[in-house]
Amino acid sequence: MGGDVGSPEDEVQRLNEVAGVLRELGSASAVTHHATPRNLPEARAEVLTALRAGRIVTPDLIYPEAGDPAAAAAVGARASTMASEVGGPWGRLVADHVATTIGAARAVRSHDPEVIAEDTRNRFADPGGELLRVADAVLAIPVEIRDEEVVPAGEAVRRFRGVLDGVGLAAWSVVESDSMHARVAVNSPRRRIRFSASAIFTTSELERLLAHEVGTHVLRFENSCAQPLLLLATPLGVAEPTEEGLAVLNEARLGVLDLTSLRTYALRVLAARTAMDGPFAEVVETLLAHTSPPLAVDIALRAKRGFADLRAPGAHLKDVSYLSGYLALVRHLRGKPEDYAVLMAAKQPLANIAPVREAIADGRAAVWPLSLVHDLIPSRDRPWIHPNGDPFHLTASGPEDGPPLSDAASATRALGR
Repeated sequence: MGGDVGSPEDEVQRLNEVAGVLRELGSASAVTHHATPRNLPEARAEVLTALRAGRIVTPDLIYPEAGDPAAAAAVGARASTMASEVGGPWGRLVADHVATTIGAARAVRSHDPEVIAEDTRNRFADPGGELLRVADAVLAIPVEIRDEEVVPAGEAVRRFRGVLDGVGLAAWSVVESDSMHARVAVNSPRRRIRFSASAIFTTSELERLLAHEVGTHVLRFENSCAQPLLLLATPLGVAEPTEEGLAVLNEARLGVLDLTSLRTYALRVLAARTAMDGPFAEVVETLLAHTSPPLAVDIALRAKRGFADLRAPGAHLKDVSYLSGYLALVRHLRGKPEDYAVLMAAKQPLANIAPVREAIADGRAAVWPLSLVHDLIPSRDRPWIHPNGDPFHLTASGPEDGPPLSDAASATRALGR
């Protein structure tokens, strides 16, 4: 039962207090920390060395100590109690979010392949069916190899630092890290962007990453923090499909989504589907038919994220969110283009868009509270290079949507490549 929280101002204040507790819950659950092996660089190097000798080996991973889960459970109980006092749609969303977060933390701390696979299967898209069909079609498009300048992580840090300072976001830190599943990662609550110290980047890739990381992850968080209702800055529920899908959508609209990057998103779907029934070695072997050894190993390790035994079947399905979320958003925004501004105003998943719309309507939030001026950062009323966000025609359902994806030549011509 929801309690009487008084005036609308009182409700906002109470929900903002809940937001603070949920940030504590995120820190206490530490899902990403417990899913990242302490020996990840060494494990990756071991696999790549064996591949150069013509063998596929399965590394043994060492994870951080699980710690006491009681702390996260206690914080979650406090958040649930506060949410029940507020009631309404936000109260229900908070209660569901607490259960989802506690479940994910419990699963990853177990490092049990079956438990992790079950948890992520309940939260993310099925990597089979239509999603796998699209992924296979993407991988069938011929890709042109281009010579480009390559820069190390240190140069990427410098360039991102310059952009953040230039748009007034000097509070964000940009650092290199030795142990990461991803090549780049954004931690919004800490206002931190990390680059894998071993990674290298092309110039065009850095442009895409600016649209993805700063133009989406950073901008959504800063827009959310500028709202009267601070709960909007805490994603409630399963956030990754919308968060990552919107980042890919912004890449596409801004004209920096290339076939190489799209193939990476497709490979993650293929890896997840293969991992569901097979071991790590089979995932690597499958990916090697489509990409380089370093990328195959990185994607395969991500598909078994958190697993103690990489020989066991099962997949961590988070990485299908890039392609599945992107496709869902393109289709949704085709019918409701006005929802794009709503999604950029709050760091909430598409499933929560109704209460976000209500918050905007009653003045607890606003669209485009920030205006950051940069070619690779979305803003109000800016012209898009690809307004429908689908330059490869992945969601084409009729002549009005352009040629189907199976027409590889048309898809390539659409990008002028």
